[in-house]
Amino acid sequence: MLGAPAAAATLLDRSKSDAYEVDDAVASVARDVARQAGKRPGLQALADHEVAAGNVRKAVDLLVQATR
Repeated sequence: MLGAPAAAATLLDRSKSDAYEVDDAVASVARDVARQAGKRPGLQALADHEVAAGNVRKAVDLLVQATR
Protein backbone atom coordinates (compact mmCIF):
# COMPACT_ATOMS: atom_id res chain seq x y z
CA MET A 1 0.00 0.00 0.00
CA LEU A 2 2.82 2.41 0.77
CA GLY A 3 5.30 1.21 -1.84
CA ALA A 4 4.88 4.24 -4.10
CA PRO A 5 5.32 6.84 -1.35
CA ALA A 6 8.35 4.92 -0.06
CA ALA A 7 9.94 4.89 -3.53
CA ALA A 8 9.20 8.59 -4.01
CA ALA A 9 10.69 9.35 -0.60
CA THR A 10 13.89 7.52 -1.52
CA LEU A 11 14.24 9.58 -4.69
CA LEU A 12 13.48 12.81 -2.86
CA ASP A 13 16.13 12.07 -0.25
CA ARG A 14 18.67 11.66 -3.06
CA SER A 15 17.63 14.95 -4.64
CA LYS A 16 19.40 18.13 -3.62
CA SER A 17 16.68 20.42 -4.92
CA ASP A 18 13.40 19.13 -3.49
CA ALA A 19 11.26 21.55 -1.52
CA TYR A 20 9.73 20.94 1.89
CA GLU A 21 6.28 21.09 0.30
CA VAL A 22 7.11 18.15 -1.96
CA ASP A 23 8.48 16.11 0.94
CA ASP A 24 5.41 16.93 3.00
CA ALA A 25 3.05 15.94 0.19
CA VAL A 26 4.67 12.51 -0.14
CA ALA A 27 4.70 12.01 3.62
CA SER A 28 1.09 13.15 3.79
CA VAL A 29 -0.04 10.16 1.74
CA ALA A 30 1.72 7.79 4.13
CA ARG A 31 0.46 9.80 7.12
CA ASP A 32 -3.15 9.44 5.95
CA VAL A 33 -2.76 5.66 5.67
CA ALA A 34 -1.15 5.46 9.11
CA ARG A 35 -3.92 7.52 10.68
CA GLN A 36 -6.57 5.31 9.10
CA ALA A 37 -4.85 2.29 10.63
CA GLY A 38 -5.12 4.02 14.00
CA LYS A 39 -2.03 2.39 15.43
CA ARG A 40 1.12 3.73 17.09
CA PRO A 41 0.51 7.49 17.14
CA GLY A 42 3.94 8.01 18.69
CA LEU A 43 5.58 6.88 15.46
CA GLN A 44 3.36 9.23 13.53
CA ALA A 45 4.60 12.13 15.67
CA LEU A 46 8.22 11.08 15.14
CA ALA A 47 7.57 10.98 11.41
CA ASP A 48 6.34 14.57 11.48
CA HIS A 49 9.63 15.61 13.08
CA GLU A 50 11.60 13.73 10.43
CA VAL A 51 9.72 15.49 7.62
CA ALA A 52 10.49 18.84 9.23
CA ALA A 53 14.16 17.84 9.41
CA GLY A 54 14.17 16.92 5.70
CA ASN A 55 14.34 13.15 6.23
CA VAL A 56 11.34 12.16 4.16
CA ARG A 57 12.40 8.53 3.65
CA LYS A 58 12.86 8.00 7.38
CA ALA A 59 9.47 9.64 7.96
CA VAL A 60 7.75 7.31 5.49
CA ASP A 61 9.49 4.30 7.04
CA LEU A 62 8.15 5.32 10.45
CA LEU A 63 4.67 5.74 9.02
CA VAL A 64 4.84 2.31 7.42
CA GLN A 65 5.75 0.90 10.83
CA ALA A 66 2.83 2.79 12.35
CA THR A 67 0.39 0.90 10.14
CA ARG A 68 1.45 -2.48 11.53
